[in-house]
Amino acid sequence: MRILKGLRNMASVTGYSLSNINVLKARKANQDIKNTLMLVNLKLGKMDKTSEMYVQRIAEFDRVMIELTRAKWATSQAMQSDYKADWKHSTQLYKSAAFMADALHDLVQSASHDPLDYDPIELDSLGTEIQFADGAPLVPSINPIVVLQGSDYDMGYQYATQLIEIFGTWVLSRNAGNDYDANQRATMRQWELQIQTHAPEFISFFQGWAAGATASGVVMSYDDVLDMWTGHEPPSTGYIGEEALPELGHPLCSGLAAWGRATKDGKLITGSSGDHDIGHTVTVVAFPETGNNYIFAPFGADGGVPAAGPLYFFGHPGMNNKGLAYVHHGGGPKMIEPKETWGYGIRRVISVLHILRFCDNIQEAREMEMSFPVGDTGMGDPATAGGYYADSSGAFSIESKADPVIVRESGLLGETDFIYATNAPMHPDVKAARWLQSEPDNWEWSAPGGWRPKSFAEFTLRSMENPHVMGMKWGWFSAFQRNQQAFAALNKRVGEIDVEAMIDIYSESGTIPDGEWKSIAKAYAEEKWQPAVGNASNALVVVMKPEDGVYMHCVGEVERGLVPMSAKNSSPLYDETNAFWEISLKGTFSDMIIHARQLAERRIEIAQTLLSQISGQDTAANHLTHLLDMAQSELALGNLYQSQSDDVYTRARTLRAFTRAQVRAQQVVQALQTPHAIPTSIEQCV
Repeated sequence: MRILKGLRNMASVTGYSLSNINVLKARKANQDIKNTLMLVNLKLGKMDKTSEMYVQRIAEFDRVMIELTRAKWATSQAMQSDYKADWKHSTQLYKSAAFMADALHDLVQSASHDPLDYDPIELDSLGTEIQFADGAPLVPSINPIVVLQGSDYDMGYQYATQLIEIFGTWVLSRNAGNDYDANQRATMRQWELQIQTHAPEFISFFQGWAAGATASGVVMSYDDVLDMWTGHEPPSTGYIGEEALPELGHPLCSGLAAWGRATKDGKLITGSSGDHDIGHTVTVVAFPETGNNYIFAPFGADGGVPAAGPLYFFGHPGMNNKGLAYVHHGGGPKMIEPKETWGYGIRRVISVLHILRFCDNIQEAREMEMSFPVGDTGMGDPATAGGYYADSSGAFSIESKADPVIVRESGLLGETDFIYATNAPMHPDVKAARWLQSEPDNWEWSAPGGWRPKSFAEFTLRSMENPHVMGMKWGWFSAFQRNQQAFAALNKRVGEIDVEAMIDIYSESGTIPDGEWKSIAKAYAEEKWQPAVGNASNALVVVMKPEDGVYMHCVGEVERGLVPMSAKNSSPLYDETNAFWEISLKGTFSDMIIHARQLAERRIEIAQTLLSQISGQDTAANHLTHLLDMAQSELALGNLYQSQSDDVYTRARTLRAFTRAQVRAQQVVQALQTPHAIPTSIEQCV
């Protein structure tokens, strides 16, 4: 019977592969090119950032990234139309990107000074705040901020309006005009009922969103918006991948928190990363008319993530103005609760935003979190409530809400007032999970890494008996290694952790063996890699100090040239900055703008001083001067916006301009200072 089950699942996978052959080919091409660019970045990260050759290679790297972005965009268009001509265009662009990536790799490997041969391409904003290449939207290397203020309806209206202003109508048009059948609408009403029961403010938010999108040129219904947040399918009855192809596309990530004895001043410091293919997203800053002010980082502005699909606005981290932080999802997928407890509930981000808005500390957050239904556990962390919260008094991570209840706290794994998580639950009681019992002898637990499979192979006939277990092995194998590194990084800094220390942790690279990529990739399953939470897979890194209102965001890896977390996870970025912007949640929206402007001004002053010490007018000096000019232009633009109007849209544009100015100036500072000191507050800039 077990062999027959494996054969049936293998047949299902084969059928899926044949019917989606173009998509799978595109994904493989995308991954191969990303791996090549990751290897290029390893070399670039070791170069002198003030050298002419470094500037040249960065420009060439960015041109390859533009070509890859065009290929990915063409693939998304082909998936919608399914026209042969569109698939052919996608294939041609992937071939072009692969050729350029391979050529650049050969140049950097041989330490050649020859330039990469490529055709220039013109970029255009198309009336938005981002750049487009031949119609393909480039991912902004400085994360845009959307600011919401007022009633729930107003905030929904503002979100849709600002999203279209920043990215263009395409960002929401893909989710508009859906034709739902009666069963789908009935299912959506069930999800809606759960929201009305547990987080009713979202109903007005969705209504405002639909109105705002429609007013901005994308006709959306209320159900179109609801669908983005809940989906239109009933709750799962099986584990992820149990009845079909295993879901391995969910984002990987990390979350670290330290307080009390672990930090310099006893206040909470957190670090969080999302480790996935970088997509178009924003940071949400909310000043609601009721409840707490808060900040949150969804992984996708429209609720989805490249290669993972719709995830109901899954993301992290978040914090409120009372000092409470949502650090991370707490390691998952978990799927520990018995299936009979599953059902309708609320999706993760709805629970997170509700808690940040209406809870002041971890005691209140824990009580509210445990009051929510177990929900759609079979679809993993994005689909149901839960997570890992912290404040300056401690932290908790909910790993199971029923039969058994498992809540992890600091000390279980030897921590001293700190806690960490990646992509697996870590409490020893997780052994109660029923799916784990299908291979009870192939799992082991140890501190500080938590759970891991004793053996790991991605695709075998035995693994196809329980493909969901194969997916768990993959995620937990990676998590165990990063958990060990996270513990060591935090533990050796106990008593000294501050914002800069947390940034340092995410700047530290793991290690991979030397050799050709095929042998390096094979060595991953052989445990010859030593991955770290800071890696080439980081799509975002956020550092927070909630009690002081500090929120810092970096798109991509903190240092260029970090190794990836695994052989299948790297996330190269066009116009990689390796720099944080910072905003402050202490005070009002006006206070936030003032703080952002002052920090931009001070970073520009430091950059000017450092740049004035460079002699000559070589390419590197010209490049840094260009970055400084960009910073000054953004500062001037922000000042212009600030003088024009006091409405939420203009003030949000002002904040975005000031944060862009911060990052461009910081790029100059980091290129010229050794070590790369990162001014993280007005006081540190003085």
